[in-house]
Amino acid sequence: HDAWNTKHIRRLVELYTPDVVFWTNWGGLDNGPRTITGREELLRHLAANRDNADCTTRVMSFRLDGVTGRASAHLDVRDPRTGLRHVGSYRQVLTFAGEKIARLEEYHDASAMGAFRQYIVAVG
Repeated sequence: HDAWNTKHIRRLVELYTPDVVFWTNWGGLDNGPRTITGREELLRHLAANRDNADCTTRVMSFRLDGVTGRASAHLDVRDPRTGLRHVGSYRQVLTFAGEKIARLEEYHDASAMGAFRQYIVAVG
């Protein structure tokens, strides 16, 4: 989260295995689930999103059980063109391989995130 908030995307992706799987419950077709596989594809995705919005995250809680981590995080995203903001919370489930993240699942309020994205596209 620190790397994301300080816009160090390359440092962020170094935390993941080369064959990482990133899954989120929104952002795909019709705001359905989306899966990104591999560090390079994840880098492209994160860099594109990082450049299109002012976004910060903050971990509210984290628990590690073996190779599985569970986090609750706060999200504050602002569209720089319109000034519109979306604030909310989301959950993460991380699976570790050694000291790297091999799988990351994110669970957002998919309808709220989709509506925010759709609205800023419509007014932007």
